Amino acid sequence: PMRVEWVSLVGFRSYSKMDWEPDADVNLLIGPNGAGKTNLLESIAYLATLKSFRSAPESALIADDADSAVLRAGLVGEERERLIEIEIPRQGSRRTQVDKTRLRRTSDLLGVLRVVAFLPEDLDLIKRGPAQRRDLLDDVAVQLWPAAHLDQAEFERSLRQRNAFLKQGHRDEATLAVWDSRLSQAGGRVLARRSRVVETLAPMLSEAYRDVADERVDASLTYLPTW
Repeated sequence: PMRVEWVSLVGFRSYSKMDWEPDADVNLLIGPNGAGKTNLLESIAYLATLKSFRSAPESALIADDADSAVLRAGLVGEERERLIEIEIPRQGSRRTQVDKTRLRRTSDLLGVLRVVAFLPEDLDLIKRGPAQRRDLLDDVAVQLWPAAHLDQAEFERSLRQRNAFLKQGHRDEATLAVWDSRLSQAGGRVLARRSRVVETLAPMLSEAYRDVADERVDASLTYLPTW
């Protein structure tokens, strides 16, 4: 696994410029409301996933007085060092580089740095509907197997296009069969990975529950699709 050795931000959220070198052990960020503690954590998560854990649009990540936000991080592992650089311009497309090489696909970054964010909003996993829990399984799948991002994107694209085709009122069964096939194939791969995520997490959940509850009771995790 890779560890963040340093982070540099320019024009990101409340930071006009900020450089930080976290300790290799536990780090506590202490400061008043609005000091930028969550912004710093958000930047690290963005460097790993290319999305805000606040579900904010990219335009909201750019400081008010900046034309772009630039995020850089140095990573260190047991045998190598890596560099992630991301520029989010106010106009135009985002630019992402790993080890000074520009990436052509988002999936090429996923898995380079693995991050777990636990937020108060995560209680929605229990309080809200199954869509929240499916999203969590999909996010974990991408961290474990970066190629899962491509299958998820294909599944969502096929679902949108199939629904759009049906709303137009077409009766072309051949075209509908093509969309059905693409949707079922991509969906099958997504569902299979969700099951693999559950199988991977279940033993860890049971162990963690026993550590917290101090009881000889097993907590279980099961994926039960409706079909």
